[in-house]
Amino acid sequence: MRKVSPKAGPAPFVASPARRGRSIVLGMLLLLCALGSDAAGQVSYAKPLARVVRNEDGTRLSTKVDPHNQTVEEVLSDSKGGVLWRLVRELDEALQPLKATKYDGQNRILSRHRYLCIKGRVEEEDVLDAKEALVGRLVFYYDTKGRMSRIEQFNAAGVLLTIARSSQGKGVDPVVREFPTEAVATPRNAPKPQPR
Repeated sequence: MRKVSPKAGPAPFVASPARRGRSIVLGMLLLLCALGSDAAGQVSYAKPLARVVRNEDGTRLSTKVDPHNQTVEEVLSDSKGGVLWRLVRELDEALQPLKATKYDGQNRILSRHRYLCIKGRVEEEDVLDAKEALVGRLVFYYDTKGRMSRIEQFNAAGVLLTIARSSQGKGVDPVVREFPTEAVATPRNAPKPQPR
């Protein structure tokens, strides 16, 4: 993830190393690839599923979908099997993501997530810290076939930090290209300055 210059607004919403912010976007794309998608391009949680994806760096992402209890659990483990983080996602009655809680390897809350689903697909994800203060937002865009085409990452003030696109625009793909953002200093939905 490219750092935004100081003139562009507040610091990125992920306070830890830049890798963590990038991992949110990459993790979402890897999860979508691992689970597959239905005809509309959105992940389906309608059937029970257990799957493990081995990453190039030796980590493993295991995913368990339990539609009867309306939960999805994702666990990222290192190459030796130690838990790096665990995400428990709660689903609504339509089996769409509603909210999630992310824990570290010692089972302490790292972050909370809220999802906005429209027409059966995730449109936005709010990322909150352990005390439930907004720290950022992910906005998802889809192509005409319903495949995810890009993810925009904003900090809490609404400043655009990164744009991640799927490889070659062919839908969800674990190969993500990040495009640097120009200095976007105006938060989304901010009132326009009044002339003096």
